[in-house]
Amino acid sequence: MRKTVFLASFLMFIFVMAACKRSEDWKGKIREIDGIVYVQNPKDPMFDTQILELVEELRIGEMETDPEYLFARIVSLAVDNAKNIYVADGMEDHIKVFSPEGLLLRTIGRPGQGPGEIGKIDKIFIAEDGNLIVVDPARREIHSFTPDGQHVDSLKFDKIYPYDTERDSDGNFYVMNFDRPQGSRASIFELLKLNKNLEKTDTLVKVDISSQADQSEYNDIPYF
Repeated sequence: MRKTVFLASFLMFIFVMAACKRSEDWKGKIREIDGIVYVQNPKDPMFDTQILELVEELRIGEMETDPEYLFARIVSLAVDNAKNIYVADGMEDHIKVFSPEGLLLRTIGRPGQGPGEIGKIDKIFIAEDGNLIVVDPARREIHSFTPDGQHVDSLKFDKIYPYDTERDSDGNFYVMNFDRPQGSRASIFELLKLNKNLEKTDTLVKVDISSQADQSEYNDIPYF
């Protein structure tokens, strides 16, 4: 079977805002009604037109380049304290690590079902201790790797399918869990808060989707 690899470019931009001339003083109104402060802005902006210039800072990946610098499908990015760039490839199911200058340093993980192997990458995060966190919905696990690529451990989600995942600076996970009761065509989406050990601490949102649902019911599922 022929394998097709698509080029993907990782672009970082610095934003250069040109100086804006202040046209006049603010002419809005501030009122307080029943203890509530209302701020009414005028129709015309306080400053003249702003000019935004995008300047390319870094590019990783070119058409005519070393295959190690090509990506099949980028699904998540992360940057550590040393400004190394972690690029998760959702088709190859590994993470490539690049220096701040864009040089390939190492590849972390590989597809498989064994210890330290990845079933499917969804999101990656850099933990406070510098370790790489990989969310693996196919195996319903979260893997942890050292910055040099050594597998530390894997934690299992308990009866949770991580449809989408985010992580805060305290190590808590916010997971959109998808469930379909056996024998039913109805679906349940729950936004759960889990601690660093993947123990559920709160249910933030729950959305029930009926078996005859139209698109309007799916609009109730939060994106975060």
